[in-house]
Amino acid sequence: MRNESGIRWPLDLRLFAGVFLLWSALLFLRALSGAHPGSSEPFQDVVLGVKLYGHPARIGMALQALIFGSFSIGILLQKRWGLFLALIYWAYVGASQLLFMIFYFNDESQRGHVHNAAVLLPMMLPILFYVWYRGRPLLRRG
Repeated sequence: MRNESGIRWPLDLRLFAGVFLLWSALLFLRALSGAHPGSSEPFQDVVLGVKLYGHPARIGMALQALIFGSFSIGILLQKRWGLFLALIYWAYVGASQLLFMIFYFNDESQRGHVHNAAVLLPMMLPILFYVWYRGRPLLRRG
C-alpha cells in the first residue's frame, strides 16, 4: 500500500505499528478486565508521573491503549498524523517516567516502582528516537 504521495513506507516502521496495534488490544483488554495477575495490589497505572489506582487507573490505561491503537493505525495507513501522534506519545512516556521518578524518589513504599521506571526510561527513549529517525523523511515530504 502506498500513501497519497506514492511513497511506500519502510517495512520495519509498518511492523513497529503492527506490534503496537497488538499491544494496544492487549492493554485495552487488561484495562477492561481489571486483571492484575499474581498481585495482591490494586490495579494501578501512571499518568503524567502520577500513580492512579482502581477505576481511574483502568481509564488511564484504556486511554493509553487507544492512543497506541490510533498511532498504529495511522502508521499502517501511512498517514503522517500517525507519526506525529507516535512522536508526541513517546515523548509523553519519557516525560511521564522521569516525572514519576522525581515525584516518588523519596517515597519508600514506591522504591521498587521508581527502580522500574529508572530501568524503563532508557528503553523508552530509543523508541522515541527510532520513530523520529525513521519518520523524519516521511514527515518532511508532506
